[in-house]
Amino acid sequence: MINPQSIGILTAMDIEAEQLKTRISDLHEAQTDGMTVWSGSLGGRTVVLSTSGVGKVNAALQAQRLIDHWGVDCLINTGIAGSLDPRLTPRRTVLASAVLYHDLEARLLEKYAPYCSRFPADEELLQLAAKLMQPQGGATIGVLASGDQFISSSVKAREIAEATGALACDMESAAIGQTAYINSVPFLIIRAISDMADDNADETYADFEKQAADQAASLVTQLLDALPLPAGKHSPGGRSQASPQSPAEPENRAQALPTGFAGTIASFAVNHDVLVPGLYLSRQDGDIATYDLRLVKPNQGGYFSMAAGHSLEHLLATWLRSSVYSRQVVYVGPMGCRTGFYILLRGLDQSTAVSLIREALSAVAAYDGAVPGTASTAACGNVAEHDPAGARQLAETAAAFLKNWTAADLVYPA
Repeated sequence: MINPQSIGILTAMDIEAEQLKTRISDLHEAQTDGMTVWSGSLGGRTVVLSTSGVGKVNAALQAQRLIDHWGVDCLINTGIAGSLDPRLTPRRTVLASAVLYHDLEARLLEKYAPYCSRFPADEELLQLAAKLMQPQGGATIGVLASGDQFISSSVKAREIAEATGALACDMESAAIGQTAYINSVPFLIIRAISDMADDNADETYADFEKQAADQAASLVTQLLDALPLPAGKHSPGGRSQASPQSPAEPENRAQALPTGFAGTIASFAVNHDVLVPGLYLSRQDGDIATYDLRLVKPNQGGYFSMAAGHSLEHLLATWLRSSVYSRQVVYVGPMGCRTGFYILLRGLDQSTAVSLIREALSAVAAYDGAVPGTASTAACGNVAEHDPAGARQLAETAAAFLKNWTAADLVYPA
């Protein structure tokens, strides 16, 4: 479970921060580059709250200030949004699975830095927030689109929804998500619907603005209460207690780790006795997700051959690195136990990652040409050991069991 030491909470407007300020204990006010920042304790941990002003540039600047000057290692953006889906009515809570821009061409962000146009929220924070909302009728999870416009046109709202697939729109969340992505800081976007982004948006917004803002802020408080607390900080009641930090004294978050061979790495903690073929999220490191593509049930024999695994590595890596998500592919390679593969992807939401891996396996299963990178000894370190037929069989089997796999299935069996 994610366990941030210091959480930055960012809103666009004062009305979105008012409720949170009343809930922060030991509240301190400071100025950073002319912007007001409040620090203190909420939910037993250090929080740094700030308003950025509206718009993408303001949001990105203040998010970076919280990271650079205040040392936050997690960002939560809370506030209000306009609905792009008629089913999302005012005061409905939306949790962003990913954020993107509706007024900037995705291809430009994918061609140039940061080589990504969709910025995924932290999955653990997302699922925890969704769970907390269940007793209150649940939250809607989906993509949020940001742009430097207050959308108050039914035609424009429909255009944005059709172009992006987003459920709601705002003016800041994608900029905050991009800033977090670049800094490898986990983030979560919590927005409550204030209006329908239609021709009546101005009137509806005025009616629901404060209620929606307070609703989103309330979920932030619940979320911080539910998160595990930083190690080594305890309140008089036994609950860990964080203390405020100042920009001049950012918290040292380095923790002592076992040296040599004393530690137990995460993959050894997976219960291999109950593990079955499938696709699992092995770990999340900032914006890089490690996926465990398990092809064979462990410790039961039937391990794939080195030659088949070698060919499958060449084929999967070539297909993935030739896809539209080529810049998001970090690594593809077989496990030494010969029961599966690790696939590392950067900046993709889990649903997209599942679909991408499934599509790659289907493509390999249908491919009947030469294995890429085997034309000469110059291209491969062991060009004699390949089994393309075996690789195709592995891919075909995997594509079949992943046919109905979703992001909800990525959790290892207990």
